[in-house]
Amino acid sequence: AEATISKDAQIWLSDYNMLLGSTRQNRRLYRGFLSSMPQNPLLALNPTIRCGDQVAEVLPGKSKEKVAGVLELFKRVNLIGSDFYHAYPHQISLGQLQRVCLAMALASNPKLILVDEPFASLDPENTTILMDLFRSLQDDHISSLMITHDLHATEYLTDKWIWLDQGKLVAHGRGSVFATQGSLPTSVTNVLTAYQRLENRSPNKEEGKRATLIVLHDISYKYPGRNPLSLRAKSSNYVLKNVDLEISEGEILGIVGPSGSGKSTLAKILGGLITGYEGSMRSHQTLGADYRFVQYIMQDAATALPPRRSVYQLLKDVIVNRFPEQSLDQVKNSVNAVLADVGLDESYLFKSRFQMSGGEKQRVILARALVIHPKMIVLDESLSALDRDVQLDILNMLTELVEKYSLTLILVSHDHELLNKFTNRMIEVKNGVLHRVSK
Repeated sequence: AEATISKDAQIWLSDYNMLLGSTRQNRRLYRGFLSSMPQNPLLALNPTIRCGDQVAEVLPGKSKEKVAGVLELFKRVNLIGSDFYHAYPHQISLGQLQRVCLAMALASNPKLILVDEPFASLDPENTTILMDLFRSLQDDHISSLMITHDLHATEYLTDKWIWLDQGKLVAHGRGSVFATQGSLPTSVTNVLTAYQRLENRSPNKEEGKRATLIVLHDISYKYPGRNPLSLRAKSSNYVLKNVDLEISEGEILGIVGPSGSGKSTLAKILGGLITGYEGSMRSHQTLGADYRFVQYIMQDAATALPPRRSVYQLLKDVIVNRFPEQSLDQVKNSVNAVLADVGLDESYLFKSRFQMSGGEKQRVILARALVIHPKMIVLDESLSALDRDVQLDILNMLTELVEKYSLTLILVSHDHELLNKFTNRMIEVKNGVLHRVSK
């Protein structure tokens, strides 16, 4: 349905009410005043055009002047060297792509930048780089309107904040949201309490010897094709180097590491999405030709769900394919049972992905993985875009499901604090090499 705006609503730009102007008038006023930085740079950037050329489209002048302007913008956002100009979006890390989008936003010399969830999928190192860049924009008298669920980021960056819930402004303040005095709505206190709950939670202990589930020996991998930042020569750089790893039954294993470290590549090898690696991966279970033994859950819940299938259709398709001997009544019972296990009731059966929140979509994806009865589930940054209270709810639920389904969980994340509290053991991937992390 088309959105409606109250007759009394006003949006003022200097002394001009934007809601009274035509679209053409507003565009003319916005030009040079406002730019935006999207949440997902991989979707925002054209995959067939080099990064530098995409930024150059925003700049005036002739070709040589545009190239010089782009290189200056890239230098401003700490992307040093011409290699970034010539790289395609898929050839550089997510943190670097965020900075390409920031350079594009700065190209029009705006007074205000709208920023949508800039840190949701970044590791601590890239988050710090990007936060420092936003702080430096204040020195150039550029304002930022930042949309985020990361309260630590708001504490570091913002002069003032507002809290939206169900389309309504429910709280506002200056300084730290954690230090806000007075009564706050339940929706706010739930999130603040979640941060405190995580801080107070005792970490999962590394338990004694368990039965071995998977053994990785001397695993190395390099992507075919060209080196990401040297577009002339073929890649000779290994993403993973001589990885040895043993994973036990019933274990919750955390894998951390900065962007581009190789942690997601390791997760995809464990999930069966990448083959052709060097070394060996041996399982004490029968994998099967379709790799039902392990389920891999991607980062973006929205794109992982088909847009035109209801929750019931989605789960029914999986069950019928996996267990063709089940009757229709058995299928319905299985669907209801697995939804209950992930904390969803029957009202979700006929909802599509557009009718659910991020946390609800993630629960549906977990249900889809569980109906196959896997031995291991790999979650690759699957919780990074969720509010802290939703993250804790899902992780507490997963901890219970480990016992009920006799699962092994692999949690890949850049959030050390979160993994430290919920995993039995943590490993870190740095430049393709595995390191053990003390908890």
